[in-house]
Amino acid sequence: MVEDFTRAIHAVGDNSLSDITDGNEGIADPDSASHGANVADVGGLAANILQELDEMRRVLAAPPLDATVADLHKALGQVQLAYTCIQQDLNGVRTEYNKLQNQLAPRTRARALKAAQSGPLDTAVINVAKKYALLYHLWVPSGIFLLCEYPANFDFNHQRRYQDNETRITAYAAEIYLMLPIALQTQATKYEQFKYIFTSMVNTERANILKPLKDSAALLFSHLIPALDPVALGDRKKCVDNPVFLSLLKRDPTNPDNQYTSLVPILFQDPNRINTQGLFKNKVLTRMACVLFNGKGVLMGKKCGDPPGRGRELGATTVAEGMIAACCTFARYLLSGDDKFSSIGSQTNIQYEKDFEYYVELLRKPTNKEWSLGVLAHFNNTVFGADRKASRQQVTDINNADDTDSPTGGQTRSWKMTSWTNWEVLE
Repeated sequence: MVEDFTRAIHAVGDNSLSDITDGNEGIADPDSASHGANVADVGGLAANILQELDEMRRVLAAPPLDATVADLHKALGQVQLAYTCIQQDLNGVRTEYNKLQNQLAPRTRARALKAAQSGPLDTAVINVAKKYALLYHLWVPSGIFLLCEYPANFDFNHQRRYQDNETRITAYAAEIYLMLPIALQTQATKYEQFKYIFTSMVNTERANILKPLKDSAALLFSHLIPALDPVALGDRKKCVDNPVFLSLLKRDPTNPDNQYTSLVPILFQDPNRINTQGLFKNKVLTRMACVLFNGKGVLMGKKCGDPPGRGRELGATTVAEGMIAACCTFARYLLSGDDKFSSIGSQTNIQYEKDFEYYVELLRKPTNKEWSLGVLAHFNNTVFGADRKASRQQVTDINNADDTDSPTGGQTRSWKMTSWTNWEVLE
């Protein structure tokens, strides 16, 4: 229903402007030279406002029931004239707006419009959610909202931190709270929309993180060629028919009783040699981390990716456990042939979300600290390489290091040949 402002407009009388015309004595010294000009300006403003109000009253005045045809024509003419004037003013505003848009780069314009629509608080939450998805968790753990305050010295390395669901949820909630800027921590515990904006952004960001990896899949797995056919990547039927894919994922689609495992050969430095020290050190995983930080152009020898990687955009300076777990999860997905990346593989039933959380916990368990620090150092040295003097040398190291991790050595292996033992150290 259209709101009627007629009564409100008629309620505005001449005396409503008394605050403008009266009490001007306090603005400046009456004897000053500028006081007369100020009074004239204020008087002119008041006159313009009164004139506009009178015009609005005439336009919105309802003709009496016994009005003649001439009176109705006159009233209609006033309305049409007022409409034409407003339309001309709006066209002028639109012209100025278009000029301003043309002066801004499309990317800058899009960001400005998005920021204006969301507001500063929502924008801050969105930026934090992007970092969270890249470095900490691809999925927001359930049961952590509403957030509460946590001390800055929260002990994430407590021996019982991951022994039950309650302590696990507490750790995940503290992780989100403590990663927030101090100015945003108080808002996160009170802002009702925080949960929805944060969760929605993380869910959206998963696809954005995965996209450059899917685009570069052939280059990421190039060290496994020719045994692994890059054309088969993303094709479910070809993946199932390819024994190398099955070997790297330790899957047998013809055997429904095949034991499911989260620690598949592609996650090891050498898939032919399954040992705990090589877990999460396969070259494809470090290549993925390089793409996520620097952009996919680094795989082709460019100084930096084009466009830049999400890590560089977000100002990340180190690899975290969540990113390593994400690389492991994405590597399995790209080899699986699943059509869509989701919590559970649509064709393979791979438990992507559950396994992702398992990888994170492996890297954070206090009992695995020595091994975990080695994995983090391996990724950070490959991605950032403080001792590298040129980015091209970094690319050479990325592509040539650990050539022993090829699972085939020129020959195709069957997944049945893999031995799965000695996991008590990690599990």
